[in-house]
Amino acid sequence: MKVGEETLTQALDFEIAEVAEIELKEQVLKYNDETGRTENLKYKVLDENGLDITKLVKVDVATTKGDKFTAKEGAVEVTLKPEDGLAFVELSYDRRVDYPIKSKGYRKKSTFPVECE
Repeated sequence: MKVGEETLTQALDFEIAEVAEIELKEQVLKYNDETGRTENLKYKVLDENGLDITKLVKVDVATTKGDKFTAKEGAVEVTLKPEDGLAFVELSYDRRVDYPIKSKGYRKKSTFPVECE
């Protein structure tokens, strides 16, 4: 970190805990006609300490448009186009078979509509 003309360095120790929450909201994704690409799904994975570990975790995707969403480590790529219509998406992470973590947001349901414009 730079403070004025002085650069300060400090080692930080922290521990990444288990996945605790997946935040996903209703969203409209932008489709680019020139590139033929749709922006990635926006979501956040938090550990038990509240640390954003999205880029470290591969989530599972359940959707009504299965071939339009591909989970990668740290991202969900989308090939949805405006003519494909509305898709419903649920993200999950199975840390234990008996207790999967599922997407949460501002609604009680864990499945959220996603469309492309």
